[in-house]
Amino acid sequence: SGPKGGGGLGVSTEAAAEESSSSAEEDAGPSDESESESSSSDVDEELEAAIAAAAVENMSISGPHVRPSTFGSLPYVDTSSLSTTGGHRVLFVLGGPGAGKGTQSELMIENYKCVHLSVGELLRDERAKGAESPRGKLIEDCLVQGKIVPVGISLELLRDAMDDASKSPASDGNRYGARLFLVDGFPRNFDNLRGWTDDMPRSASAVGCLSYDCPDDVLEKRILERGRTSGRSDDNVESARKRFETFRTQTAPVVRALEGVEASQKAEGGNECSTVRVAHINGKGTIEEVWDLTREAVDGYVLNDVLSANAALMEAVNAGDAAAYAALCDAGMLVDEDEEDEDAAENEDEGGRIARIFEEYEVARLAPPEDDDEGSAPSVTVTQKHEVSNAEASIQDGTKAVVSYDRTMLITIQGEGEGEGGETVERTVRETRVWSHGEGGWKCVHFYRTLIEE
Repeated sequence: SGPKGGGGLGVSTEAAAEESSSSAEEDAGPSDESESESSSSDVDEELEAAIAAAAVENMSISGPHVRPSTFGSLPYVDTSSLSTTGGHRVLFVLGGPGAGKGTQSELMIENYKCVHLSVGELLRDERAKGAESPRGKLIEDCLVQGKIVPVGISLELLRDAMDDASKSPASDGNRYGARLFLVDGFPRNFDNLRGWTDDMPRSASAVGCLSYDCPDDVLEKRILERGRTSGRSDDNVESARKRFETFRTQTAPVVRALEGVEASQKAEGGNECSTVRVAHINGKGTIEEVWDLTREAVDGYVLNDVLSANAALMEAVNAGDAAAYAALCDAGMLVDEDEEDEDAAENEDEGGRIARIFEEYEVARLAPPEDDDEGSAPSVTVTQKHEVSNAEASIQDGTKAVVSYDRTMLITIQGEGEGEGGETVERTVRETRVWSHGEGGWKCVHFYRTLIEE
């Protein structure tokens, strides 16, 4: 099994280095090099075994509330159960000290309306409580020495922070419905990872990890510059180098273990979809350059929620469930490109408007047959098959999204002159839905449909 606790991998690496050094002092002969290589090989094998074991142990890290799915051939993770159960989506943000995790998290908050939780900040806030917190001294010692804080403390603080954030008013600009939590600096080792998988998935699903990769010399320069103004006791060269080593020996293997989880889930599902997805981001560039890479990665995670909402809305239409449909629509939703709808949205009763759209537009808004000679038209019923193809989806600015797809529909026409079962024709339409993320999560704000000519 893999190393346990905060220092498992670090101890193994240091022991190998000491063994190599001792061997060199005792024997200057040609066997030194081969013994050193053998020791290094043993450590590499131990590390690879630990990573593989961690991947197997943490296959359930996303919990029971999410599942791989497809929408018109687009693979995505269905997160609809999280919306109905009140569960949280969690995106781990990892990288060495100074890699830009905090800066990029601030940009994500601004553009995606998510909640940022830095385990480091939570620990420092707890330490600042002094005598009020019995954990303060332990946290202080760990931070200054560049060591990992025991997982129990980190999980306890993280759980409290998530609970507090979920109780905050939805009108708070940084706390929207269907929240995405950015967990910065966690999990930092296999012990953290195991602790999360054991305790958190019932209430929070880990949907992925952003890993910021940056050379040590760049990180050291950034930390020294930050230390001039941060006032942090660990923003110095000695502490920074200890933290670099901790990241290399303990946190980087966690990222690789998560990649193993992702690969295994894809193999099991037989497609390119997994409930956990790791995105490596080059953190060496400017803030703007790194942000472009971050935004591209986060768009992929956010699309899971958008496609989940779109699929749920279509299911509501097919099932004739007006209440479920209304829950996914903005009260002022527009249909087609009819400008008159803008006035209707302002003057019509909100509930009545959505109900009317559901009945008149969603259920049967295809051109009905013309009147017969006696001035009466046969009734039209529409049965919509759950067949979607040629799907396309994109995030516009973090809180806006567009989903388009071809959808096959069965149109059954019943009336005088038709057979007992009526006339049934199959038609394909192109549907486009515009989504916006607000206080209640993702809502459809505009919908239009065009008939595809055969």
